[in-house]
Amino acid sequence: MLKLEAPPWKISPLLLKYRYLESTSPLKQGKFDETIADAYREVSQGRDLMILESARELSLGSSLGLSVPRLARKLGSKILLISSK
Repeated sequence: MLKLEAPPWKISPLLLKYRYLESTSPLKQGKFDETIADAYREVSQGRDLMILESARELSLGSSLGLSVPRLARKLGSKILLISSK
């Protein structure tokens, strides 16, 4: 077991529903990347390794400025792409 010490809302700080573009205000959308980065900084303190899971498509989230490559750059992370197809 991983024995995660952080609360679930820090481990997964952003949950988007199916119609996220319609239900989220543009002002709130602009803060999503900072919400993710803040949670990452807090949870990663004292850790040697962080494994981040993302959407199955690298471009998913682009409409909110949250594409996988953009978030990886913001967090200073590398991408390891594993596909089942």
